[in-house]
Amino acid sequence: MSGMGAVLVSGFLGDPKDLGPLAVRLGHLADMGSVETVSLSHPRDADAGFDIDCFAEAVAQALLRCVARGQQVLLVGHSTGGIAGLAALERLKGLLSPALLVLAGTPGRIDGKYLLRWEEHVARAQRNGRLRRGKQPGLADIGRMVRAVNRLGAYAPSTPFPLLLVYGEEDRLVPPSERRWFERPELGTPLWTLTLPGADHDLLSGTKGEIVANLVERRLDDLVLEETAADAAAIGALKDVDPRITRFFFQSPLSARHVSQSPAGRRARTGRLVLPESLPEAVPWEPVIANVEITTRCALACAHCARTLLGRREATLSPERFRTVLELLPHTYQVTFVGLGEPFLHPELYRIVAQAARSGRKTCLVTSGAGLTAEGAKAVLEAGVDQVTFSLDAASPELAAELRPGLALEALLSNFRTFASEARKGAGAKRQKGPPDLAVFSALSTRSVFQTADLCRLAGELGVQAIVFTDLNFPDNQRHTLWRAATAEQKREIKRAVAGSFRAGLPVLGVRGIEEIGVSTRSRQVALLPVEQLWERSERHRFCVSPWQTIPVAADGTVTLCDCQPTEPIGNLFEDPLSEIWNGRRIREFRQQMTRGEPPKRCLACPRF
Repeated sequence: MSGMGAVLVSGFLGDPKDLGPLAVRLGHLADMGSVETVSLSHPRDADAGFDIDCFAEAVAQALLRCVARGQQVLLVGHSTGGIAGLAALERLKGLLSPALLVLAGTPGRIDGKYLLRWEEHVARAQRNGRLRRGKQPGLADIGRMVRAVNRLGAYAPSTPFPLLLVYGEEDRLVPPSERRWFERPELGTPLWTLTLPGADHDLLSGTKGEIVANLVERRLDDLVLEETAADAAAIGALKDVDPRITRFFFQSPLSARHVSQSPAGRRARTGRLVLPESLPEAVPWEPVIANVEITTRCALACAHCARTLLGRREATLSPERFRTVLELLPHTYQVTFVGLGEPFLHPELYRIVAQAARSGRKTCLVTSGAGLTAEGAKAVLEAGVDQVTFSLDAASPELAAELRPGLALEALLSNFRTFASEARKGAGAKRQKGPPDLAVFSALSTRSVFQTADLCRLAGELGVQAIVFTDLNFPDNQRHTLWRAATAEQKREIKRAVAGSFRAGLPVLGVRGIEEIGVSTRSRQVALLPVEQLWERSERHRFCVSPWQTIPVAADGTVTLCDCQPTEPIGNLFEDPLSEIWNGRRIREFRQQMTRGEPPKRCLACPRF
């Protein structure tokens, strides 16, 4: 084959010029040999009505021209242009199968409600001067369109092909619910969807069109790469280390290469640290871990938390927007609900967890205990959460009131016990997998170091599988860090407490393991051994690989350099193409700073660096 040929089909009332930005972007792809736009108009009469046979023939001829050039075919249809694309494939009777079919704002069925929306759409287009034919379609046109859409919405090819469905979140003509007509395995396998935030029916032009084009480009890159024997071996090794990942790879087979090449994937399958010199500035794999802030609401005012230090405007991520996050991050295996807010204060947390779990991803959340109830625990467990981490920084009520004002320690512990109890009970018959992993996460400081042994004891009483210790992060907290201020006696106290916890059967893990894959089967590799790593800091990059594999997404879609730098935005997932965020100038410069020359001061203060 000699590259790819793209055929773009505009809708019946659409202006082919609206596809211009998409055509330009696709034309810049290295493997794109040709881009052709097809207008749904009669070749001899621009005022001719809706004629699906004429449209199908025009699209089919464009497709055949690609085949004659020895090209694979990308077919993109907007609105009824998608129906014309399906009609062309039907007409060709299996002579070609597109490398990827994109249906953007395409209706799958027309009923009375749709016709009312159609009339409103035509009226708006006429008022705005965007009615291409200058006059409203007649009843005969509408009748022919209804018959064509309702027939071809049920089209099933002899061999399924990769299909991407794109709909606008604010499309009043063809709302996102219309995708249900095409979410059929006999039509597209693999099948992907995307609901574009803030987009109306005109979703292939402007910034929204760039996001779609970028997703199409990334999907084509995934489709053209063939799995090698080395890839298969690496993927098999990952499945051995983390059995949970098998389900994700089954549901998203094209993700396996991304996960296995990532630093976490490489370390999990080889057992070796990923060395700095092996990490590129431009990363060929996509994010495999997403730390998603679903709300900024919190009942606590923790002394050392970035939320308290910075202040945040209240924001909540809806389940619909969260679905878009998953769609834009197709290769993300682990989704952790964490940020500058408390997940259990989100009113629909269980829906969000269920969405991630249904796609085969590993779902994790970090909770302070605020807002955690027995009903909420049961709902989240039944939704399929895989890992829950209780955040606990003090073992006495007095210190807890000082470090975490807002909720009494005993109330927090009671909430943690409630969740642990529900987890042990299986959370009801609806849960389809074993109990989740439970852990305690403690950020030690010179204020709390004398309670280290008590924290281990409390964690053991909660019945968790591990406790994670870290030093404080952020430059504003340096005067309280073990790194800067711990005495020799305090360090001996920590060593005694950690040794005692291991003897009691409760593993103590280091913070450098929080982005590892298959931790439950590799606990020795991520254990807090030697203990000195808790307060030591590296003057050069040795451990942190977060900017090479993890994407932090705030409740409003903002993406930052890393979790440790919430004031350094590099884009917005809902407004910018992922490639321009993930491999844009800002993050490439940051990766270079981390691995060469003088590291950023924030990194030198970070216990993970």
